[in-house]
Amino acid sequence: MKNNNLGAIIISFLLAAVCITAGICLSGRNLDDPSKVAMAYMKAVSKGKYKKAVEMTYEDSYEIRGLDADDMEEEIEDNLGEVTEDYKKILVSPAIFTKNEYGDDIAYVDITGLKEDSTDTRQLTLLKVHGSWLVVESF
Repeated sequence: MKNNNLGAIIISFLLAAVCITAGICLSGRNLDDPSKVAMAYMKAVSKGKYKKAVEMTYEDSYEIRGLDADDMEEEIEDNLGEVTEDYKKILVSPAIFTKNEYGDDIAYVDITGLKEDSTDTRQLTLLKVHGSWLVVESF
């Protein structure tokens, strides 16, 4: 009986470790690096995955404007969708860090989308919220 309990504990521990690892891998979001968040955000937008882009957007930044998540999806699509769909490659600059007037960590990242015959450069502003970088402004 003692071995059964030990076996169950080991199996439970291994199952928990597998679930945690799978969750980390499946999330695909490395929210502790603003340049990686900016890249993931722009890749999502360029592929028409606006819901995923909204997940990387600081909620207060659109609620202040009276928008909900669905409205924000439309806003991103209207402002960035058509521009980014022709991106052949996306380049990200290193982040420039500062603090806002409230002492919050802010990062600015330049995104350059390479198209067939031109480039498009935009600056994303990101805010660190509970240890994760989220896009505040992208238009």
